[in-house]
Amino acid sequence: MSKQDAAQALLEAAFVHLAAFADAEYVRGCHISQRDECKGWEHKAKTGKFGQAEYEAHKQFDEAMGAHFGIYKAIKSARAALALSTFPHKEAA
Repeated sequence: MSKQDAAQALLEAAFVHLAAFADAEYVRGCHISQRDECKGWEHKAKTGKFGQAEYEAHKQFDEAMGAHFGIYKAIKSARAALALSTFPHKEAA
């Protein structure tokens, strides 16, 4: 295996690890969104409550979803950069 192939394999392994983390953050965000303190404006209007707990729940949700989408955007950008000859193409045998 060439150094370039090894480097690409390491990068791909890192992308897989990052994608797994991003997926876990998405699932965490989905769980947070189901908590009463993170429900939409209808729930808040009905209960008349938006305090620190509700603020923190929305903040946690935003962080989880931001991590999910941000990581996938970074992976997509890195893969696109690699495809644009960051690593020289293999010579035809």
